[in-house]
Amino acid sequence: SIDGVSVSVNGSPAYISYISPSQVNFLIPANAAPGPAQIHVNNNDEISSAATVTLQTVAPGFFWLAGNKYIAAAHANGELVGPTSLISGATTPALPGETVMLYGSGFGATSPAAPTGTTIAAPLSLATLPTVTIGGATATVTYAGLIDSGIYQINVVVPSTLQAGDALIVASIGGQQSQANAFLSIQ
Repeated sequence: SIDGVSVSVNGSPAYISYISPSQVNFLIPANAAPGPAQIHVNNNDEISSAATVTLQTVAPGFFWLAGNKYIAAAHANGELVGPTSLISGATTPALPGETVMLYGSGFGATSPAAPTGTTIAAPLSLATLPTVTIGGATATVTYAGLIDSGIYQINVVVPSTLQAGDALIVASIGGQQSQANAFLSIQ
């Protein structure tokens, strides 16, 4: 809990990362079963009505770098990927043939399984690799795994056939796709 606020999913504690007067961010417990789930928020012993949601085994999505167009991605040296005008002096486009790191959540089970109720000590590889397309071309996935609680990293080789500009990026896993209208800037 944070400041007297806690969340439960089907009676199991969820892991809170942020609270405000109008928002609570939390991670669903790793051992939560797919299907209908009851979520309760407890704010200093005042328990909310249940919110019913459907849990899925995967719900892939990239984090946004700034706004809601470019995804969170980095070059191998850790510098951010994006148009040079996105974050002045901090972002540069990816190059065709370059390996970049993409960041998101909801990519599913790891092997071995992620621990419940504790932070991970070392990255855990995904049990199944996602497919990633950039600008409609299939990118080679060289690594995909959980690198911190709720944070997945996917390393991909940018297809060498891409032209300069904004390239639509889509990750697919378990029959689900990442959000629409997400882009990676290519030089």
